[in-house]
Amino acid sequence: MGGLVSFAIVVLLIFTYTFSANFYQQYPTENVGPSTFACDETIRNAQFESSLQSLAVPISEEEQPMFDLLNNQDFTMHFELLNTFAMCDNLSASQIFGSSTESLNISDCENSDGILSASIDLRPYHALTIQWTLNDIQLIGAVRVGLSGSEAESGACTLKELNFSRTFYDTTNGGTLAQTVTINLELTKVIIFSPIMKALF
Repeated sequence: MGGLVSFAIVVLLIFTYTFSANFYQQYPTENVGPSTFACDETIRNAQFESSLQSLAVPISEEEQPMFDLLNNQDFTMHFELLNTFAMCDNLSASQIFGSSTESLNISDCENSDGILSASIDLRPYHALTIQWTLNDIQLIGAVRVGLSGSEAESGACTLKELNFSRTFYDTTNGGTLAQTVTINLELTKVIIFSPIMKALF
């Protein structure tokens, strides 16, 4: 009886070790194939958690200061036209509200070495439609759009600085951009709960 129990324990340990070794190799999920060692071949060595909550859920008093920092963060949009002879005098910016349009003041604009750089301050809205207009016939090789946001602190809450940019250009035949280009930017605000609450992008 003791020999049979010992044999069963040894077999169990062998299967456990084999499964553990194969399961360990199933990470990360994007670089592996089916889990042929298990009955369920879709099993993966990964656990996904999310603390996402519905916007309808009231914000707790502990989280409210962090949301206040996020909602009041000042953003600056940086707009650059690359490989062009366009001048600042021909560039304008406006914000679209449904069917109405409001002109925006370009806070900084310069043209240097074929790069037209401009920036505007954005109001802290959750959704914005900004239209840049170039009243010129100059060719444009690429467009670079960037966003920067200020950092701030409130008690135990820390809002991290945002600094993002991306270049858009024609990848098909090395030509110039179309007459009208639409670029969509979406920000996901992430709150990390720790002894000091932090927000990142």
